[in-house]
Amino acid sequence: MLVKFKKGASSLHYHSSDYHLSLLQGTMKHWAEGQREENAKPLEPGSYWFQPANLSHADACLTDECLAFVYWLDKRDYKPSETPKK
Repeated sequence: MLVKFKKGASSLHYHSSDYHLSLLQGTMKHWAEGQREENAKPLEPGSYWFQPANLSHADACLTDECLAFVYWLDKRDYKPSETPKK
């Protein structure tokens, strides 16, 4: 699926399915729980990340808009982080 993000950061969250993301447009950051946003490397178009299921993380679009292709291995969901359930 194609996903468009507006400028700003998400709160910590997790998904019950693995996903693969390829950044097509804009600049983003992606970091795991326990890491700090300011230490996350800015990612440019062509960047890729794999996000395992049930691991808390956050994302930020640093430009006005970001466009990504996301491949979900199962259902797509968004669960705010407390303690992810496995």
